[in-house]
Amino acid sequence: MDELINELNIAIKNKMYITSINTALIIPDICSALQSSNGRTNGSKYSNWFNEFISEKYKGNLLGSDLYKLRCASLHQGKFNYDFEHFDKILFQPTTNSIVHNCVSQNNGGIEEKALIKNERKSIL
Repeated sequence: MDELINELNIAIKNKMYITSINTALIIPDICSALQSSNGRTNGSKYSNWFNEFISEKYKGNLLGSDLYKLRCASLHQGKFNYDFEHFDKILFQPTTNSIVHNCVSQNNGGIEEKALIKNERKSIL
């Protein structure tokens, strides 16, 4: 795991953001599999692990079920938009501070959209 985290940090430093996000998205897979009695993981185990150990960092704005959908869409379909339970979009943007915004937009033809925006300085998760 240390090598994976090291490579993730190198990818971030080199502005390889898609690689960084995809690498970060597999960490809950690995950790939930390590805690599993059969050494395997699935969407439920992934979500539960994230909710238990990481979600609080996002003040409950990002749940494991949404992150798992993002993981599947990104790793298997090469896209970041999906049918999330709590958001229309999850956006990542580089910045000088690490802040999470839970935004609601109504300036798109009258359709209300919710987006979680993660400003990233150091790490993805």
